Amino acid sequence: MVNRTMFGPTKTKYLGDIISLRTQAAAGISVRKLKSEYAGARTQSKRLRIARATQLAANRSRVMSRNVRLSRIERAEARKVNRVYDSAASTMFRSYRKPKQNIVGGTRQWPEQRRGRS
Repeated sequence: MVNRTMFGPTKTKYLGDIISLRTQAAAGISVRKLKSEYAGARTQSKRLRIARATQLAANRSRVMSRNVRLSRIERAEARKVNRVYDSAASTMFRSYRKPKQNIVGGTRQWPEQRRGRS
């Protein structure tokens, strides 16, 4: 059995370079960059990768906000960072689940929208 941690090295270096957990302002800048990357993604797999990285950042900041070894100020800042990343991740996943028209590889449709089915 492999022990994995959420604080290990990033799978995707370019997303790890964008994400910052330092302050709420830095998290806001990171979210803007992630949203622009998400909007410019040409495949669903890249969109999912970006959304998952954003959710992982939210999870990391939530765990940091519960760490008793950090000061109250640092925990409060981690809670603010968590709100920023969590709202961005929920927005990304909400738009990911909708059918897309501009993705490479055809359109993604709900089962009832496919041809020949009613």
